[in-house]
Amino acid sequence: MAIDANRWMQRLLIISAACFSASAAAEADEGVLRVAVYENFEPYSCTAESAEGLFGVDVEIAQALAKRLDRRAEVYTYAADDTMDEDLEQLDPPGLDAWGQPIERAVPHLLMHVPQDPRFAERNSDYRFTAPYYFESMAVLYDREGMGSLPDQVDTATPFRDARIGVELYTLSYTFATNGFSGQLRDNTRSYDKLSEAIQGLIAGEVEAVFAPRTELQSLLAKQGADASRFAMAEVVNLFRTDRVRSSWDVGMSLRADNEALAEEVEKAIQAMRDDGTIKAIFAKYGIPDVAPIGTMQGADGETAGTPSKGRLMVMKPSEAATALPVCPGGATAGLL
Repeated sequence: MAIDANRWMQRLLIISAACFSASAAAEADEGVLRVAVYENFEPYSCTAESAEGLFGVDVEIAQALAKRLDRRAEVYTYAADDTMDEDLEQLDPPGLDAWGQPIERAVPHLLMHVPQDPRFAERNSDYRFTAPYYFESMAVLYDREGMGSLPDQVDTATPFRDARIGVELYTLSYTFATNGFSGQLRDNTRSYDKLSEAIQGLIAGEVEAVFAPRTELQSLLAKQGADASRFAMAEVVNLFRTDRVRSSWDVGMSLRADNEALAEEVEKAIQAMRDDGTIKAIFAKYGIPDVAPIGTMQGADGETAGTPSKGRLMVMKPSEAATALPVCPGGATAGLL
């Protein structure tokens, strides 16, 4: 049987590229922790327009983690793909580009900001999901003057039928507002290019409510320096649920499944950072109340766990640290599960 020479050569190049990447990674591993974070994902990972370097919750946790492991942190950004499944491929050695040339990029030890979800983990068995460092949930930040007082968890469209709702375009919040509750809020929804612009619209009275992940709302409102007493927050639950859409989840890290030794080190270090207040202090700097993970990888469900604690839905007063943070370009977010 004849062998296609071009195809054979391509296979050799792929194998060579993978071996080179693995060899280079092994040589560089000693004393280094390479961590990948999303680009322009406020307040978690941003490249400042007015300052040098990366900043954000995930960036600072990664740096503190490396220090705890007695390693030097190498933190860099990558653009979110269409789904989280595709984002995980950042952990794999790169292959060839469209012209058959080896792709040159760093291969991280860890990905930050990865949902800890058993169904997601089941269909991505090449990776390990570990070290949750906080609990996230979909929420609505609303103006008390325009909407009165809502329950801590909202599972109906009724309070929003006559309200103008702001969301960031092409995000999970946009999907929720335009498709959740059987599309009842689609005509009420106004899209903004950035979540910070939606928050500014809420403060200015352009909209009465903004849908987004809870911690992003808390941080961006604290950064605006607005009167926090004017606003309140509720979790938005049970809009619709599929294998790829959730209303709440623990957030942690991912690494290759065969890197068991590092996974155990990371798990212990993150737990120690929770116990000694390191993670709480980092979140507080960005205007976010620290909320411990609830164990979603073990089957815990934030939507059925009962009324959330008041701390979880706290709208923090503007802090000097939060308002002094640099401007983040924005426009990027994680893909759907």
